Amino acid sequence: MANSGFRDIRCIVFDIDDTLYLERDYVRSGFEAIGRVTCESFGKKCWELFEQGVRGNTFDIARQYFAHLPLPETKILVDIYREHQPNIRMCEDAACYFEQFHWIPSAIITDGPLVSQQKKVAALGLDKLISSSSIIYTAQTGYPKPNQDAFKRIERIFECFPEQCLYVADNPMKDFQAPYQRGWFTYRIRRPQSLHYEEATPSYVTTESESFPKFF
Repeated sequence: MANSGFRDIRCIVFDIDDTLYLERDYVRSGFEAIGRVTCESFGKKCWELFEQGVRGNTFDIARQYFAHLPLPETKILVDIYREHQPNIRMCEDAACYFEQFHWIPSAIITDGPLVSQQKKVAALGLDKLISSSSIIYTAQTGYPKPNQDAFKRIERIFECFPEQCLYVADNPMKDFQAPYQRGWFTYRIRRPQSLHYEEATPSYVTTESESFPKFF
């Protein structure tokens, strides 16, 4: 590896959302699925609200514009959103990485509803690039980030010391605390269209960039 600080890395671990693909594409895909079940204009309104910065209660706000429609209750809409088959694709720089450096031992640590993350993995083809035993869904283990459990598991799987591991992720609020505490290297991808782009990078993050690592 070109950067001397990463010469001893034996395992590179990735987050998924806004690291390997743009999460906003998943959101749009989910709202399109909602539109197919309800009506297209309702799905478009949800996306419009998202673009305006609405988070968390999008369906409740959107249904105010469609009081005349017998819409499913919010819980059902959430289930449809989470269980839909996502129309997403890996960012070009991430796809190039896996094409050129497939020989480097890789793993995934990802938060989020289990079915959603599993469908993202399949849609991005990650299940063909990374061993299933090296894809850790924290919703399945019960220890979401910033808990250290998933990072300890990776060390055991690859028989690595913490200083031989690198975590590539995006969210400064939860992604980097645990690997830093364990002594991992960390790399923040700060994509301009990512949901957490405006949030400051913690001082303890090793490196940041708007795209995939350039030091390989």
